[in-house]
Amino acid sequence: MECNGKYYTFGTGGGGLISEDGWNWKSGAVRPGGGAAPDAIKIGDRYLIAYGNSGGGLNGGHNAHIFTMWNKSLDPQSPDFKFTEPVEVASSDGYEDNDAIDPGLLLDPTSGRLWMSYGTYFGNIRIVELDPKTGDRIAGNKPVDIAIDCEATDLIYRDGWYYLLGTHGTCCDGVNSTYNIVVGRSKNILGSYLLLRGSDQQSLQQIIDHSIAADGQATVVSQDNGLEIQIRANKQHFTEYFNYILSILQHPSFEQSQFDLIKSQSLASLNRPYTEPETVAGLTMSRIVEQYTAGDLRFHFEPEQVKQQLQSATQAQVEQLYRQFMGFNHAQLSVTGDFDVAQIRQVMNQKLATWSSSAPYQRLSSKYQVYPAQQVHVQAEQREFGHYQGLLLLPVGMDDADAPALQVLSYILGDSQLSSRLGQELREKNHLVYGFSSGLDLDLHDSVGVS
Repeated sequence: MECNGKYYTFGTGGGGLISEDGWNWKSGAVRPGGGAAPDAIKIGDRYLIAYGNSGGGLNGGHNAHIFTMWNKSLDPQSPDFKFTEPVEVASSDGYEDNDAIDPGLLLDPTSGRLWMSYGTYFGNIRIVELDPKTGDRIAGNKPVDIAIDCEATDLIYRDGWYYLLGTHGTCCDGVNSTYNIVVGRSKNILGSYLLLRGSDQQSLQQIIDHSIAADGQATVVSQDNGLEIQIRANKQHFTEYFNYILSILQHPSFEQSQFDLIKSQSLASLNRPYTEPETVAGLTMSRIVEQYTAGDLRFHFEPEQVKQQLQSATQAQVEQLYRQFMGFNHAQLSVTGDFDVAQIRQVMNQKLATWSSSAPYQRLSSKYQVYPAQQVHVQAEQREFGHYQGLLLLPVGMDDADAPALQVLSYILGDSQLSSRLGQELREKNHLVYGFSSGLDLDLHDSVGVS
């Protein structure tokens, strides 16, 4: 960050570096608050600093907090150098699918709105809106999940596109590290989806403008053989925005240009070698326990197969799928927050009561299967380090009597990160590994679980 002809960079722990030319650096920059992975941005004549405190699997696990604070100068020798009291703008409780560290700031040059992305491999990457005048979280603004499988994200705007950069792979292991930078882009900083990229009466830009005016957000994510739709807005706009998004969903345009864009971006994200040891281990395990055939929605992820499916997909197929299966006759709906019940019920009756799919619905089910114990050793092309993965299938689902005890056991074993038994024995005491994890996935409907 440039300040009065000098350059400043901040790091984990509170210190930082100063440079006269951007090439030669020396210690001397100061940032109170400790914590990790700060980011800085200049707004007007002030500098806003954001940093994470705890989290990242350290100290308090993934119970983490992000703070912001202001300073009129970054030069410790300046009479204007004085940080304001830190303000908390984001947090995670250690159990939700997010780790509130690694903030990245962007002041949108098109609107003047201030955004902050944050998160790690532990769950989702999220984005929240901050007040560019105070640096505090805008009242009522809820975080939106925009990415997974990366950390230390940063946001950039250029030529009409918002770019999200994130680090991927393993760090902090010398020559064995596989850290690399991945990037995705969107016309909407909150991301956008084909169902929400235009209707018979609304263009993508009109939808974006309407969402901004209502301080609203809408997402559509596929789950098994269904869709999860989330609609959020401030309470004074919620009913109108809820009705508006349902209208978009009922009359999508499926523009060819938007389909081509999503298709090319999806193919680009798959265009990488799947040779990391953890990826090879995961694919090997999935192939060993596979119960279904290629083409079944429950079939495991196979990179080349997915590429072929995407390459052959057409806009007409997507539209046909929508016409045949999209409807609310088998949907579950929940509305939370401060809203007008009568108004929402009226919108539901008008929009959803007769919106039914032409094809019958059948839930995808899973079945427990016994596998013989076996040990498989597979070599990966990137062999500087190794990855071990163990899998235990259980005849237990989310509603079974043994589920709570299994969840506690999983937390003690490794799900609680450095405070877990795996963390203490493998990393803290014996220094055998950098990363580790243990998890439990129980089916919501069937008596099938994976540990």
